[in-house]
Amino acid sequence: MIRASWSPSEILRLRARAQQLAAPPAKDGQAKHSQPSLVVGVGGELCAIPTAVIHGVARLKQLAPLPRTGPDVVGLFAWAGEILPAFQLRTALALPLSALPEGASVVVVGRQVPEAGLVVDSLEGARTFDLDALAPVPERMSARARRLVRGLAPLGIPVLDGDALLDSDALFVATPGTSA
Repeated sequence: MIRASWSPSEILRLRARAQQLAAPPAKDGQAKHSQPSLVVGVGGELCAIPTAVIHGVARLKQLAPLPRTGPDVVGLFAWAGEILPAFQLRTALALPLSALPEGASVVVVGRQVPEAGLVVDSLEGARTFDLDALAPVPERMSARARRLVRGLAPLGIPVLDGDALLDSDALFVATPGTSA
């Protein structure tokens, strides 16, 4: 059976898998650890989110405000019949907050099931990064960002650690009187 259309998350996974299959096989002595990732723009910078934690992407259209939360919580949005919180990826990376850009997107992340949305300025495409070839995380990055970044890919693109991102306190909703 041939499908007429694909969802954004299916397209993302197919592209990442196609890049993996198209990559030449590793030769003896070469790195064999790669990470398919979605490269996104946030705060004028690029960063890479591992596709292993991505459940889909969509344009940010409607948000329900979540009262009594900080500016890092953008609001609530509907995804595949579920209500999920949306967070500024800028906050997780300790970048300055600003108004949401026109045409912002949400990257839906989670381990086994969608858990949250990360608001990004732009979607730049799928790439696979050689984890053994990443440059060390520079000291100039904030401590909060360094905990989430595995290393820097060519052109200085921070490659995020999916588990560290999902465990980050920046992806928990704390209201006054509670702690994240």
